Amino acid sequence: KWQGQQRTKLKCRKALDPTVEEVRNLCSNLRRVAKNERVLLHYNGHGVPRPTANGEIWVFDTNHRQYIPLAVSDLRKWIGKPSLVVLDCSGAGALMPSLTNSNHTTHGNSGVNHSFAGGIAGAGAGDSNDTASFDFMSYDDEQQTNTNATATSSTTQTPHKGQMGQTSGKEDEGDYAAKAVRDIIVLCPTSASENLPMNPELPADLFASCLTTPIPIALRWFVHQNPLSFSLLDPDSVDLIPGKLSDRKTPLGELNWIFTAITDNIAWSVLPSALFQRLFRQDLLVASIDDDRV
Repeated sequence: KWQGQQRTKLKCRKALDPTVEEVRNLCSNLRRVAKNERVLLHYNGHGVPRPTANGEIWVFDTNHRQYIPLAVSDLRKWIGKPSLVVLDCSGAGALMPSLTNSNHTTHGNSGVNHSFAGGIAGAGAGDSNDTASFDFMSYDDEQQTNTNATATSSTTQTPHKGQMGQTSGKEDEGDYAAKAVRDIIVLCPTSASENLPMNPELPADLFASCLTTPIPIALRWFVHQNPLSFSLLDPDSVDLIPGKLSDRKTPLGELNWIFTAITDNIAWSVLPSALFQRLFRQDLLVASIDDDRV
């Protein structure tokens, strides 16, 4: 789905049950290909041990016989910047300080950094298979575009209605957050103390499904929340809506247009102007994922 929304070609790599060395090589290779473009890393930690309090996730040893810890601070260094990290696992919030703070420890400004670079608590999925996997995406070297040319324009935008009358401190906070997400954006479904919830009527990878197929998930959830009104409707029918996302003349395309309009409006109303421009206007990949996250 992310590939289909990009005008430039994406290079994708998947690592199932990887070792530390495999993760390091994948990160380094994609950063070399992406150059100054954003690299997306999706960590699927369903069924594996929770992240540690020291900011570590679990990968296999070279013999694939046992799990060994991998510090996400090392992961951040290997993947470079700019990057977007999706942590689809229980206790994902424990990894936030190691990824979003420049010194990998909590400091006075971490509250601002976390609130804008972090994810949504409690929107996860149930553990399914005892496996860990990484998905990597980056722009193809031959077709990449340069977004750095527009990086400075976000701080000069005229504040929108939701910000008229706000103090300069609020704008300063928004500028700080926009600069923070320029380097790394982290999305996670759970806080440090939460587990991924399980519901047999919803996809096991609910958080990833919300990011990649938001319309079917939203419709499925609506049906789930209104059992009396939709008692005769098969929930799986939401996957059979005809049309294409890119064609507004079709039912699915019209739903996608409405969905994007609503999520953009929510973001426009609540985010500082600089941060809105950074997240929803200057990178198609980031804008698509943030629309789905909202």
